Amino acid sequence: MSHAATKETVSPAEEAWYETMKQAFGAGKGTTTGGPPAHGLTDRRLATLRQTFDYVRTQSPETAIRPLQNIASELAVGELVATESGGKVPPDAAAFKREVDTELAGLKSKAAGIVAGHVSAWQTGIDQLPAARTDATPREKSARALAIQKLVATIESGVARDAYMLQQVGATSDALDVVAAMAASLKEEYKSLVPKRTTSAPPTKLPAATKPQIKGNLTDEQRQQLDNSMKATQALMGADKKTDTPEVDKEVELIGQGINAARAKEAMKRLKTWVAVKEEYREMAKRDTDAAKAFMAEMWWFRRMTVDGTMNELQKKFDFIWGSVGSDNPESDYDLTIRTHPAKPTDKVRWDYQIVQIANEELSKDYGGAPPGILFDCNLYAEAIAAPQELTEEQKRDPAITAMGAMKEQGQDVGALMKLRRFMEWDEYEEYKIEMLKGIADPEDRALVLRQFEEADSLYFIARAEQLRKAAEQNPDEDQRKKELAELAAIPMTPEGQKKLAAMAEHLEHDDARSMAANNAIYVEKLTGVRELEDQYNRATDPKEKAGLLARLKSLQADATFFAAEAYHSEGPLQHVVKAGQSSRLEVEGDGKTYTAEEKARAIEAKKQEKLAALSANQMLQSFNENLGDLLKDLRHYASEPFPGLGFYRSSKYIERLCDAAAVIAPKLPETVQGPFRALKIGGKAPADVQRAVAGLVDIRGEKTGFAEGPGGPAGSEQEKQAYAIEEMAKIFPGVVTLPDLGKVLTMFGRQVNALVRNAITAGMKAQDDNPYFPKPTAT
Repeated sequence: MSHAATKETVSPAEEAWYETMKQAFGAGKGTTTGGPPAHGLTDRRLATLRQTFDYVRTQSPETAIRPLQNIASELAVGELVATESGGKVPPDAAAFKREVDTELAGLKSKAAGIVAGHVSAWQTGIDQLPAARTDATPREKSARALAIQKLVATIESGVARDAYMLQQVGATSDALDVVAAMAASLKEEYKSLVPKRTTSAPPTKLPAATKPQIKGNLTDEQRQQLDNSMKATQALMGADKKTDTPEVDKEVELIGQGINAARAKEAMKRLKTWVAVKEEYREMAKRDTDAAKAFMAEMWWFRRMTVDGTMNELQKKFDFIWGSVGSDNPESDYDLTIRTHPAKPTDKVRWDYQIVQIANEELSKDYGGAPPGILFDCNLYAEAIAAPQELTEEQKRDPAITAMGAMKEQGQDVGALMKLRRFMEWDEYEEYKIEMLKGIADPEDRALVLRQFEEADSLYFIARAEQLRKAAEQNPDEDQRKKELAELAAIPMTPEGQKKLAAMAEHLEHDDARSMAANNAIYVEKLTGVRELEDQYNRATDPKEKAGLLARLKSLQADATFFAAEAYHSEGPLQHVVKAGQSSRLEVEGDGKTYTAEEKARAIEAKKQEKLAALSANQMLQSFNENLGDLLKDLRHYASEPFPGLGFYRSSKYIERLCDAAAVIAPKLPETVQGPFRALKIGGKAPADVQRAVAGLVDIRGEKTGFAEGPGGPAGSEQEKQAYAIEEMAKIFPGVVTLPDLGKVLTMFGRQVNALVRNAITAGMKAQDDNPYFPKPTAT
């Protein structure tokens, strides 16, 4: 953009800017004594521009370019306006303009210097890779593969960021092309190193029952009683109904007879974490597969007995509904939700999150206070839902109530976007946002969508700061506590500061116990505020007040669940994945009817579709975005593996879920949008085709299918599973070689889905009317 001092050299785009600024500055109206100068550049305005300039000039070129251009444009327009009025801008303004122009001119060389430094570092990394040898051992091949995979991921993302930066400042770099070609060559070598199938046989079906076998002193009749008891309990949980406490007592008693609970408890005290339990199982499997399975079965049943027994006793005391719809797979987590507030409250216990606190303390007390999330891989969530607001048809049409409904939708949308933001790098999220916004046609809609994405970004960094602050405050070492708090306070409010904050939070999360303790404390604090607001909502009688409180309540709930371990942040995925998907199966399995396999499948699908029909397009977009976020989380989690097979099949369920969300969204859109939406492709394939194609990987993940165990026990079959996953992913997406490759394909699809859906539904998130419970600021 030109920043000339005479109107004749201003471009058409700048001419429009010039006219706008001229009107704002009052050009052509002359001045009055004591009024603003004709050029509009008051001392106060110049001070503001100077402050902005001093802040922006320290940022990276791609961040600084637009603000600097805007400052330069405003100064240029001020100069032009002054010239037309027969005057001049003050000398300090003219000098400031020259300084800004100089800074802009230097951005190209600054960007080039940054790129040169990156290229040099990448070339050094390539030179320092472990040597490639024809006689390399499997361990040496894995080491080189892991090093290549990490370096290629760094180079590819870095080249993309640097290219974007250079594009913004109008520069190019041949060196980037050279290092990108070197990375592509390494990627081809990496493809040759990944494990290959040892057989062409497909995975075989495993036994349908995934619960580990319980032996002990139980008779066949007692085993059947236990199975029936658990099915009946799970059916009630799936239907959000209260469990039968005598039935759960029977379950706990039978488990106690079927395992050596004392031995399992001692093992738990020794191992201290569920991760360590699974590691011991895998080590045992290398020596004795049967002994390993028996050990894992006993630990699984001990966890179930301990957790269910604890929750059952609390239910007897406080009378509430709780449940779980998780997997029976021995290595899966066991997460529980408190679904109602106590029906028999006490002075100290009247909310769901207080039940969570008590349960956490009870489950931890025999194990040194270790959180159940670490101890048993068992997370407890407070998910009591406020009573829905009943509105008359007339009230539904009330503009203020409609506005509150829109704000509620906004809050849930932001909650889902926070999950997406959580597992994207700073630059990735910015690019995702910018590219997605290009697909939003209406300027008002685009402005609202931008606010949604920016609010999610802001809340994400606030949450990260809260995590770090709470962890520091909980540090028992006083000197270290002060150091951590001081370091946190010193982080500047800049993009670079945000990146540092995110890196510190990521480092904290590597310390499971410490990060979980901080998150649990914040979760409880947040829910305290949520339940106080819920109390106001329950006592309110004015429909407008209730609508406003409900909107705030939903937003605060989404904010709180950010700190719950592996939780959904919004209503959409909870209704889509848990209520419609998982709960439907449990309800059918425990309804007491006898089905053939086909009849059972049809009954589950019918119940699922009935629930999905009641969901809105916005709720399904929430589910889509959260499952995309969870996919990115898994890809990041498994990035330390030398080969992508494990990440491919572990993340497959999120691919299936987001494809399913897209299929459910389509008929909920206006007819004019359904065609373009259904035409969207994932890596060149229709979402329905991708969903069918990943089903085999989902079955591998859920241990519905697998391979014969190799010489090393399950480890042998694991190698075959990973090789199979790599082979299958290459068929689905031929260009996908690494986990970041898969992330790029799905992220591109995510941008397209968000743009199209938001074009159609954003009007439902517009709150255009004032309301006494959400007043808009008045101009002063």
